[in-house]
Amino acid sequence: MQQPATAQKITPEQVKEIQKISFAVFLEFKKIAEKHNLKYFIIGGTAIGALLYQDFIPWDDDIDLAMPRRDYDKLWALRHEFPTHITFANEPNASKPKAPYSSYACSNFHIVDSRCTYNNSPLGIYDPTYRDGIGFDVFPIDGLPDDKPKRDRYVRFMHNLEKLANRYRSFHFPLRAIKPLNRPLFLLGRAFSHIFTDRMLTKFFLHFARKYDFYDKSVRYCTAIFFEGERYVNPKTWWHDTVLKTFRKHELPLPIGYDSYLRKRYGDYTVIPPKTEQFPPHLTTSVGVLDLSTPRVKYQYTEVEK
Repeated sequence: MQQPATAQKITPEQVKEIQKISFAVFLEFKKIAEKHNLKYFIIGGTAIGALLYQDFIPWDDDIDLAMPRRDYDKLWALRHEFPTHITFANEPNASKPKAPYSSYACSNFHIVDSRCTYNNSPLGIYDPTYRDGIGFDVFPIDGLPDDKPKRDRYVRFMHNLEKLANRYRSFHFPLRAIKPLNRPLFLLGRAFSHIFTDRMLTKFFLHFARKYDFYDKSVRYCTAIFFEGERYVNPKTWWHDTVLKTFRKHELPLPIGYDSYLRKRYGDYTVIPPKTEQFPPHLTTSVGVLDLSTPRVKYQYTEVEK
């Protein structure tokens, strides 16, 4: 089925189906994580959903996890243990079992049921090399320096590396998506990024990302998302252990300091937002692609969507 260039308003029934698919993909991950003793935490809206609803936030449309970088690396190596319909949306080449991280994975993994197409872009422009299905995100947790000025510089540096590997190389960010005053810098970054191959950028990024190992006892701060800056810099004491909370009748691990982490990131996360703000974060009501019956690699985008 071909999705119209102007997306339909997503219905509550579609949100429930998206949640069902996302959770099914997560349960396949959970089997592998338990089999190989991989450490992970549920984070973000998924953690809030577990605390307030013991389920998804009713209008949420995916699951968010974080894993220490060592476990995250192991997950990448184990990706071929997933059922064939579950893929890493940012995998560079599924036919090469020893392929390195793609440049997209310098930010996070997106693990999806590839039998569906689910994609969103603020301008309705889609990168054909990064077609989303329905699933969940996994963010790597990296250690940080103790000294705050040094930590701030390191986070900015890693954020710029992420932009070099992802934003500047992706058609998700055409020139018209950039504010006019920022366009010269964006064009310079795009030109500079294409000097390097994906493999080179990934190797460079991972060299620095692994500099402060989460499991190193001397490391006292960590982050799961460099591009969020200070908002996601946490004391490691919030993440050194887990606490189990119910989510869809399963006991899932939150970071032991979940309340401090969530309040730093969201403020009072127990306050339910007004109806006008209750919409799926990955598909707006005016722009997006949702097709539950067409595999993401077979979906035919219209010229407007491209």
